[in-house]
Amino acid sequence: MPATSLADFIAGGLLGVAAGDALGATVEFRSPAEIQRRHGVHRDIVGGGAFGWRPGQGTDDTDLTWAVVAGYLKTGGSDSLEAIAQEFLEWFETDPPDVGITTRQALLNLRHDRDLHRATPRGSAKRRFSALTPPTAGKFLGTSGPPRFKLRERLV
Repeated sequence: MPATSLADFIAGGLLGVAAGDALGATVEFRSPAEIQRRHGVHRDIVGGGAFGWRPGQGTDDTDLTWAVVAGYLKTGGSDSLEAIAQEFLEWFETDPPDVGITTRQALLNLRHDRDLHRATPRGSAKRRFSALTPPTAGKFLGTSGPPRFKLRERLV
């Protein structure tokens, strides 16, 4: 049955992020030549990669995407910036195995002074977050509160 509502499209997009991330985790940080040599055409979710991911396990990309969604849901989709930042910090406190250099620095800065405008080395945290916060996202996901689980754990 085809997706018929915006909530279906959002759910499908989130599933696509998680599945694509789990597929790509195996080959993250590898050159195209190395991927070709090791896998031919990489099309199976097998885990491994730079961090020894379990099959189906996503990376920080899936976790942070989910943190954005949780921030939307906490606020009903309006004024989500602080909620998203808090979700990012809560994720960071779990000591995830894969945190990009810029993301790590931004979250350390944010944890230190809680200033969203100065959190990133370039001072662009608010622009990055605000571009991701449509005012009605929470409403279309059909829930009043944030889902409280690690998507990474649910997929494996």
